[in-house]
Amino acid sequence: MTGRDQGRNGPDEPTSRRVVLDPAAIFKALAETEIDYVLIGGLAVGAHGAGRATKAVDICPDPAEENLRRLAGLLESIDAVNADKSQFKPDELPAHDLEGLRGRGNFRLRTRLGDLDVMQYVDPFEDETWTILDRHAEDRQAFGHTVRVCSYEDLLEMKRAAGRDQDRIDIENIRAARREL
Repeated sequence: MTGRDQGRNGPDEPTSRRVVLDPAAIFKALAETEIDYVLIGGLAVGAHGAGRATKAVDICPDPAEENLRRLAGLLESIDAVNADKSQFKPDELPAHDLEGLRGRGNFRLRTRLGDLDVMQYVDPFEDETWTILDRHAEDRQAFGHTVRVCSYEDLLEMKRAAGRDQDRIDIENIRAARREL
């Protein structure tokens, strides 16, 4: 077998190469599939006034069974594959199907719409990630869709807990955008 005959994770599949991120298409797909989620990550930083480039749409989905079922169907329909397989054996990567999503793992996925990170366990909230983010989320409009964005305070807490260089820069830029410096 060669090329496309090798299956969804084959080297010639469109999703095995980075695709230009299309957040509008991802938000549309999430809305049409009625996925309940909270936006986190780089796009949430932008929603709080400190726009910056990002490689992925980062979401925390509602862990309710029906929501995860819809999300699993969506991931299949947009040809999602694990984005970074280089450091893992195939059996070490959790499946991003319904069973894998039930395990409350985090997934870095490459799709035909761009990269999508599904984050269900985020420091410092751990097992309470969805409960906390959902409680404080704010509705915003993006590309003609209502998008629930993590709160300013929750975003700062996640950035502090992650502690990477980009997170420290994000904190400074978000605070500057709010004139808190």
